[in-house]
Amino acid sequence: MMENRLYWCWLQQALHCGARVDEAIAAFGSPRSVYEASEYERRISGAFTVKQIERLSDTPLHQAQEILRTCDKYAVHTVTPDDPCYPARLRELPDFPCVLYVRGDPGVLGEELSLAVVGTRQATEYAAGAARALAGALARSGMVIVSGGALGIDSAAHRAAIDAGGRTICYMGCGFGVHYLMTNSPLRREISEHGALVSEFPPGTPAGKSTFPIRNRLIAGSSLGTLVIEAGVRSGSLITAKCAREMGRDVFAVPGNILTSTFEGANQLIRDGAKPVFSARDILEEYGARFPGRLDPAAADLPLPPAASPEENPARQHSRGRKNHALHGDTATQAHELPDAPHGTGTVRLLPADAAPEQRLIHEAVLHTPLRADEIAQRTGIPVRDLLRVLTQLEVMGYIVQQQGKRYLAVKE
Repeated sequence: MMENRLYWCWLQQALHCGARVDEAIAAFGSPRSVYEASEYERRISGAFTVKQIERLSDTPLHQAQEILRTCDKYAVHTVTPDDPCYPARLRELPDFPCVLYVRGDPGVLGEELSLAVVGTRQATEYAAGAARALAGALARSGMVIVSGGALGIDSAAHRAAIDAGGRTICYMGCGFGVHYLMTNSPLRREISEHGALVSEFPPGTPAGKSTFPIRNRLIAGSSLGTLVIEAGVRSGSLITAKCAREMGRDVFAVPGNILTSTFEGANQLIRDGAKPVFSARDILEEYGARFPGRLDPAAADLPLPPAASPEENPARQHSRGRKNHALHGDTATQAHELPDAPHGTGTVRLLPADAAPEQRLIHEAVLHTPLRADEIAQRTGIPVRDLLRVLTQLEVMGYIVQQQGKRYLAVKE
C-alpha cells in the first residue's frame, strides 16, 4: 500500500490535478506500471496527450517522495484509490483524484449518505439561516454535510452540522499549509475534529482561479446530491451544480427573492429542473427508500439548537491543547507544523446596505480592535443575551471572526 501511494502521488504530479486518469489505469493496470513503461508504450496506449507523455518523462519520483515525507511529518493522511476509505463515487469519475490529502477522519470520506450544500460567500441573513436550518436538520437525520469551507453559505452549513452533532467534510481549493482565508481557520479546525478537511492539491499548493473549478467537481462527485442556496448567475455554486447534473447526481435549490439578482442562479436551477427545497424532508424523501433504516426523518423536525456562543463552545478556541496544535500547527508550541498566517491586512469587508442597526453597531465596534463579548456589550449598549445572537449571525455571514482569547474582529478581504 505504501509503495502504491508513492506511484499514485507521482502520477498526480505528472498529469496534474483534475486530469483524466481512467484510461491510463485501464491501459496499464496501475500507476507503477505507468511509471515503468517506456515512452513508446505510453505513446501507443492512446491514454496520454503529447504534453502528458513529456511530463511523465520529466517528472522525477523523488518529487512524490518529498510530498509524502511532508505529509507524514505534518500528520496529513494520504488517501489513494486503493484505500478502502477512498470515496466510491469519486472512483467512478474519469478524472478521479490520484491522491486525497486529509486532516481528520479519512473514514468519513466513504460515507454513502452525504449531501453537498453550497452558495454565495456574501450570504443574506435569510440565506444563511436557511443553510443553517437545512444543514443542521440533515446532519441530525444522519447525512454528512459536504461543502467548500468558504465564507457565507459554506461556513453556515459546516457550522450547523457541527452544532447539530453531525459530521461534515470540507473540500478545499488549495493545499494544506498555505495562507488562504485565515479568518476561517478556527472553523477548519473544528471540521477536522467532526469530519475531515480534504484537498486534491499537495501541501503548499496556493489557491488560484483554476483550483476551485477542479475542487468543485469533488464536492459534487462525492455527494448524493447538491443543494444550492442563494447563488447569482455567475456563482461558482452553479459550476458545482452543473458538475452534479453531468455526473447524474441530484440537484436541489432553495427558492429565493425574484426581485434580487443574488437568487437568480438558484431560481434558474429550479426552472431548469432542480427540486425546490422548503424543508429538510424534501431532500430526505429522495433517499429514504434507497437507504432504508439509515435516515431518521423525525430528527429533521426537532428544533435547531441555538448557535453555540464562544463561552458555550470551547471547541472554537484556538488553544485546545497539544492535539490541536499537532494537527493544525501552532508556531509557539510545535516544531513540526504547516505554516499558518495572521488575520488579513486588506480593507474591511463592509456590511450590506440592509444590515440591521445592531449588526452595524457591533461591526463598527470591532473594526480595528479585537474585543471580547463583554467589551462589545459595554461599547454598544446591547445586552449580552442579544449580543451573542448577533455575533453568531455576523460570524456565519463572514463579517467578523473570533480570535484567540474569545475576541472578535472585523473580517478583512
